Amino acid sequence: MSEKAISIYYATETGNSEDLANRTGEKLKGLGFSVKVENVSDVAADSLAEGGKMIFVVSTWGDGEPPFSAEDFGNAVINGNADLSKIDFCVLALGDSGYDDFCGFGRKLEEAIVRQGGKTFLARKDLDIDFEDDYQKWAEELAGKLQ
Repeated sequence: MSEKAISIYYATETGNSEDLANRTGEKLKGLGFSVKVENVSDVAADSLAEGGKMIFVVSTWGDGEPPFSAEDFGNAVINGNADLSKIDFCVLALGDSGYDDFCGFGRKLEEAIVRQGGKTFLARKDLDIDFEDDYQKWAEELAGKLQ
């Protein structure tokens, strides 16, 4: 995988994560990156071991849980014990601060990948319901980090 190739994986219940994943992909394409955007429900968790640069844009459903369509993927990664040392990644987590486990799925996913050897290239960003301004700041920080 080339240095300019990035996989963006999203987990969504209401569509916000998918929208932000696609917007992020378009921004990175404009910077010359080869970008693949996929729903985690279409990704085998064990394929992550192949490595590469990855961005996870994931929402939390209920109190810290993955979206319904992401349960299999989320559980496989969170409970997994794979060698993910070839992953260079970051997490953009969406949630509702009204819940005790705000952005719980994003946090758990990041912790699991790091535990299995993955390295973060940008600190996890947790976004609340009114996320547009914070998303814009994160997207600019991401672009600056990758350039």
